[in-house]
Amino acid sequence: MLDQSVDISQFLSGEKVKSWPSKDKFKEAIRYYFSTKVEPGKKYTEREINELFNKYHTFSDPALIRRELCDHGLLKRDKYGYQYWKD
Repeated sequence: MLDQSVDISQFLSGEKVKSWPSKDKFKEAIRYYFSTKVEPGKKYTEREINELFNKYHTFSDPALIRRELCDHGLLKRDKYGYQYWKD
């Protein structure tokens, strides 16, 4: 369960995440932050989801974000990794 009192401002530069946190409570909050950028029900190609996430981070690792969100159930993907979506 997400603790909504977790302050992620130290990881943000404007709306962009500038680094991936090491502590779990911050990782969870950052994962949630990225999940709010995904439109529910819309299907994204890998390229499209990368482009979306690239708008919101500066550390050049959209694969990390995709993996984190998928591994924690915040983003779904087909078995080949061609499409991503949020329920």
